[in-house]
Amino acid sequence: IMLSTKIEGINIEQPYIGKVYIEDDLITCNNGRRKLTLSPNDFLNYESGDIISIMPTGIVSILYRTSWQDLTLFITNQCNSACIMCPQVCDNSGHFLNMNLQILELRPENVKHIGITGGEPTVFPDVVVALLNRVHDTYPDTPVSFLTNGRAFKNLKLVKKITSIGHSKLLFCIPLYAANYEQHDYIVGSKGAFVDTIKGIFNLFRMRQLVEIRTVLFSKTIGNIKLLADYIARNLPFVRHVAIMGMEYSGYAAKNSKEFWIDPFDYKEIVDSAVLSLHRRGMMTSIYNIPLCLLTERVRFLARDSISAWKKTYPICCNTCSVKEQCCGIFETSINISEHIIPL
Repeated sequence: IMLSTKIEGINIEQPYIGKVYIEDDLITCNNGRRKLTLSPNDFLNYESGDIISIMPTGIVSILYRTSWQDLTLFITNQCNSACIMCPQVCDNSGHFLNMNLQILELRPENVKHIGITGGEPTVFPDVVVALLNRVHDTYPDTPVSFLTNGRAFKNLKLVKKITSIGHSKLLFCIPLYAANYEQHDYIVGSKGAFVDTIKGIFNLFRMRQLVEIRTVLFSKTIGNIKLLADYIARNLPFVRHVAIMGMEYSGYAAKNSKEFWIDPFDYKEIVDSAVLSLHRRGMMTSIYNIPLCLLTERVRFLARDSISAWKKTYPICCNTCSVKEQCCGIFETSINISEHIIPL
């Protein structure tokens, strides 16, 4: 859910998902079964083609903006790990397959990329297979990023089920936080997770699936990032992409920010060394979630505009920056912000 507010005057008994249509001054929402009339809302500022949900309580949420190119499908809050810096608070709320199927049924416009995320989506493997089938039917040529800890893919049968769907632009984005099981398992809060993840990565490779390795930079990982880069280059040279990521300080990460926080400005030389080590070995490498001014000049070409539009912002000083349009900005959801952000 991107933006939410409460409205009055709509009487529904069940959750409703529909597409917004605007003609002259008339705003309607239609899902093919029921058509509702909406009043103008300055906070949500509806656009024709938006996908919204309406709850019986009157809460209206924007699920997809037609002006955005990324469609995010959230499967569940549940997870089989307990990462010490997780930006979300997980619970046992089940899965949201029906909601996602309704969104896809409405065929959101202008979609250039789809993200599947959680929690951990593979907690519900049958849901994952069903959703990926529908995604492939609806958007067969659209790139899909599947965010997962990869542990469930130690089960080769699950990998084969997903492979049989045949989506050629499916990328599995899997976190790896250390080059050894002790540190990785400590960070994800689950014994045996490192071995499960490595087995999962190799099973995906066996079935010719595309894999991206992600690692998040904070006080517990930054000291070993160079070792991890060497481990990936030696043992996982087949992965399609490696993403080195700044951290979003929300959820558990916010609660423990005094322990986890480290200013990206203070580790920019370490990032420089690790990223160039991968790049010089021919591995496609990117830097996510770190503003350009907090990186050394020679690795800025590897930085990406990576933060989702709905939670990205720029400090006032960035208004005079000559490369603002190419910069990822900062997380509006984070409680920690570097004091070294300056316009370039």
